Amino acid sequence: MVFDPRARLTWGVVIPAGGRAPARLAEEWGTEIKALVHLGREPLVTHVVRAVEAAEIGPCAVVGHHDVRDHVLGATWVPEAQGQMPNARAGVEALPEANAILFLPADAPLITPAGLQRFAAAIEARTPDAEGAWFAAGLCRTLDFRAEFPDWPMSSLRLREGRMQSGAYFATSRAGFLAAETLLQQLAGNRRNQLAMAWRIGLGPMLRYLTGRVTLPDAERILTRAMGGPCYVIPDMEPAAVADLDEPGDLARLRAAWDRRSG
Repeated sequence: MVFDPRARLTWGVVIPAGGRAPARLAEEWGTEIKALVHLGREPLVTHVVRAVEAAEIGPCAVVGHHDVRDHVLGATWVPEAQGQMPNARAGVEALPEANAILFLPADAPLITPAGLQRFAAAIEARTPDAEGAWFAAGLCRTLDFRAEFPDWPMSSLRLREGRMQSGAYFATSRAGFLAAETLLQQLAGNRRNQLAMAWRIGLGPMLRYLTGRVTLPDAERILTRAMGGPCYVIPDMEPAAVADLDEPGDLARLRAAWDRRSG
């Protein structure tokens, strides 16, 4: 599926670039600002912006520290606020014409223009209403991720269709973001806490997930009920969207993958 530049959704891209590294990793990475860790000759955030610009989906806003400003190419730099959701809101407000927002992390430098286009096109194919509230997340099949990044630690989601990896791609309509901002804040803090997520979406669906009985359509229905608007799970996200900078050794793995791609 190829992204159609005549798409009915008006896209904008927000890259929150305010993440800080803990002291133990800042020394290894050479900076506490994750977006400014270098891969090749450029910071991670510059690689992400290049992919966005090459995809030609729509304008891009990068929200981050003033030191990030000189590395965002043609994107709009937005001063960071205090906290994850205020930063997201600042990015959305910097793109007033967009009714569909793609959020990308600044530390996923291997994403590709083609991957971004496929994700946007998959959403275009499923959203019936350009102005209503909706949410979308991308998954990558674990087998595909392991084939491309065999040395990368992974924690898989268990679905009936097989094990999946969650990664960089999340999108929402402007209406969805504004309507669910409080809930998104709660989910952002709970995404790694299965007990908190069980409380949010219901113990029954969580138990089904833990036993591998939830299908992708089931997951969409559960998330739609929790979010209060249609949720779409896109299962063919590119493996590169899962490779980011979080743990010791990740930078070495990113550099090795970059060298393989460049060579």
